[in-house]
Amino acid sequence: MPWSRGGSNDAGNLVVACSTCNIEKSDRTPEEMGWHTLPIKRVPKLVKQPKASDPNWMQFASQSELEDLGRLAVEVEEIKTAQSLDLRDRGKIRARCIRRMRRLKGKS
Repeated sequence: MPWSRGGSNDAGNLVVACSTCNIEKSDRTPEEMGWHTLPIKRVPKLVKQPKASDPNWMQFASQSELEDLGRLAVEVEEIKTAQSLDLRDRGKIRARCIRRMRRLKGKS
């Protein structure tokens, strides 16, 4: 299930694709695209990020680092908002194109 449709970002739900294929895939599943994916054999281990609520590391942050963390949190929210708007706009464009395609198919 694509992230834009409520799917998770765990390794079992991710599809590795080049940027061209990823754009073509958009918010569809590989099955909806007619793609056959290979199972993931090994999930790379990621470095565990400390939680912002964990005081064990934040107590060592300088004032400028704390300000940077606050700025980054704001930037993340702005990016999430922009992505949401982008997905909404892409969905509208896609719907218009599909309607146009169907109208043209009906004329032929």
